[in-house]
Amino acid sequence: MPLTKEYVMKMIGHLIKYEGPEMMEFMHDDIEIRFINDEVKSTVASGVFRGKVEYMQAQAPFATLFVKPADFTLDTLIVSGNTAVVELKGVAIGKKTNIEYPQYLCWVYEFNDNEEKPQIVKARGYLDSALMSRYYEENKD
Repeated sequence: MPLTKEYVMKMIGHLIKYEGPEMMEFMHDDIEIRFINDEVKSTVASGVFRGKVEYMQAQAPFATLFVKPADFTLDTLIVSGNTAVVELKGVAIGKKTNIEYPQYLCWVYEFNDNEEKPQIVKARGYLDSALMSRYYEENKD
């Protein structure tokens, strides 16, 4: 099956609803995820992660920063060949500061050629790292 907008929308739907196990089914076990800027290490979450588990462990500290998970909305979805570009806006409230955290994210996903169920083999995520760092410092335990 070629990669389609409908297929990627199904995946994004799981992301927006925090359906982790369902979202993980769209990721190859050996996925490579480059998040923010791994060369500068601008946040504690910046880096290159190999595999789903390593990425989830690196992101875990951010789950404790907010009153509840962020509300995401999809701004843009582009699918071309085996690549999808996804722009999202997430809004959450800091658990200590009670201040709104509006974050814009862009993900570039590269899928494999699996005919039945394409999976993400590479992902690159971009966001406002200064804002992320500030909220982390102000709301961490």
